[in-house]
Amino acid sequence: MGNEEQIKVTLQCYKEHPSYIQKALYHLFQLTSSFSEARPDILSRYCWKWKLTPADYSG
Repeated sequence: MGNEEQIKVTLQCYKEHPSYIQKALYHLFQLTSSFSEARPDILSRYCWKWKLTPADYSG
């Protein structure tokens, strides 16, 4: 599992690789489970550039 910065880099650099994104989001979820306070900024900080269409969800 990576730290927050490594996850950020993965989400920014490998957005064309769905399996990398899936793993990075999983690790981000694992990381957030240890937070003592809510961090609503997490998704907006790392995923704000994504503009998904229904075609993006088809495998």
